[in-house]
Amino acid sequence: MGVLWRHGPLRAAEVLTVVNRSRERALAYTTVLNVLLNLEKKNLVDHTTEGRAFRFAPKLGEAALVEREARRRARQLLDLFGSYAVAAFLSEVRSYPALEAQLRDLLKKEDADGV
Repeated sequence: MGVLWRHGPLRAAEVLTVVNRSRERALAYTTVLNVLLNLEKKNLVDHTTEGRAFRFAPKLGEAALVEREARRRARQLLDLFGSYAVAAFLSEVRSYPALEAQLRDLLKKEDADGV
């Protein structure tokens, strides 16, 4: 995903070239293609056809994907552990002063907006 976010829509061969630049042991073309096809099955990328090749593009920006994944995991924890998850989250957030301040600001904004 990072390669597609940084470089825009690419064919699998182009992704392979970019990925292999930073690897000691090169990945195979089929490995990269399979990863891209699996990302498409997960609705994270889409493709257009160019001749016999596919050009893959991310369906979501990085921030949108991170937020979606954070929400999904938060729901899982809340469904499994309820108030224990909330207490643990608050305890952890307190060890990150900047994030604690951000959380307080978000809660104040929500209260002010009447949500």
